[in-house]
Amino acid sequence: MTPRRLCAVLVCIIVSVTACSDDADVTSGPGATSPGAGVASEQLDGRTFRGADVTGHDLVGGTEVALTFQDGQLSANAGCNTSTGAYTLEGGVLRTEGERATTMMGCPPDLEAQDQWLAEFLSDGAEASLDGDVLTLTAGEVAMVLSAAGEDALPLTGTTWVLDSIIEGETASNVPAGSEPPTILIGEDAMAELFTGCNTGGASVAVTGDDALSFGPIRLTKKMCDEAAMSLESTVLAVLESTPKFTITGERGLTLTAADGTALEFRPA
Repeated sequence: MTPRRLCAVLVCIIVSVTACSDDADVTSGPGATSPGAGVASEQLDGRTFRGADVTGHDLVGGTEVALTFQDGQLSANAGCNTSTGAYTLEGGVLRTEGERATTMMGCPPDLEAQDQWLAEFLSDGAEASLDGDVLTLTAGEVAMVLSAAGEDALPLTGTTWVLDSIIEGETASNVPAGSEPPTILIGEDAMAELFTGCNTGGASVAVTGDDALSFGPIRLTKKMCDEAAMSLESTVLAVLESTPKFTITGERGLTLTAADGTALEFRPA
């Protein structure tokens, strides 16, 4: 073989090897083609993803899956109760872990079964990928596509917040049946209008530098209510008077958390 022909062959070999190497980089690098690649908990924190685009499992008609990520906690809802607890995101796999606080609403059997299915799906672990506002979770033959598109957190002031659930330790509960849910409305004048589940009243309120709400003396009417409403009022006042931390997350709403961990979760009216 002449030197010129040998050189040409070597050039072809080098070009072919280089092309193969480039293709390998595309498929094995941290790109969108690798499930979970580049997804970090920081990208999910403070966001709610929801949707009914699920393959490999039939959702109950008219329901959707909603996942809210906040400070290392994942709240999950599939049309009935909401469970909240810790989660991990390692190697592109999202997984819930440990004990979870769960609301205790009574639901039809098909929704209770769907709650159980979602809990198992998340605890078993699912490969996660994030493309902008779209979160995709895949495990076996099941894939769900959830979107945060259009999610806007409501302002703290000017929004009437209605108590949805109470979290105490590992237990989450709804407003007692037959009781009117407490509400908070904070005006632009830094005054809060309150309904505690029994009495109405108000107080001044300020936002502290560490994202907490500092309420001034709370003045209420002196109405007596049934035992459930009075107990609810006591819990609400204990949290408000503790200078609770607050977070507002998309459609999840407002959460007030006392130093002892008791949390009040509000939804917008």
